[in-house]
Amino acid sequence: MVSLQLPWSGLNSNAHNKIMVIDDGTQDVVVVTGSYNFTRSAQRMNSENLSLIRGNLELARRFRQSWECHRADAVALGPAGSQ
Repeated sequence: MVSLQLPWSGLNSNAHNKIMVIDDGTQDVVVVTGSYNFTRSAQRMNSENLSLIRGNLELARRFRQSWECHRADAVALGPAGSQ
């Protein structure tokens, strides 16, 4: 069994972002964002969108700054079911 400690931010009442930054800080950086939930339902049944933005270091920096802001406000939650 894997036990994860997840951060929870109270900065906003609802954060619904799906963002990945791959190879951050390099010319090969890729920002992945959109409505797509990385689930079987999203893949097979939902009408989702997904954007891949390559080589945009400034965009990656802004997404990282946003994440860092939310992370700084977050408090640690224990593993699922422990609260």
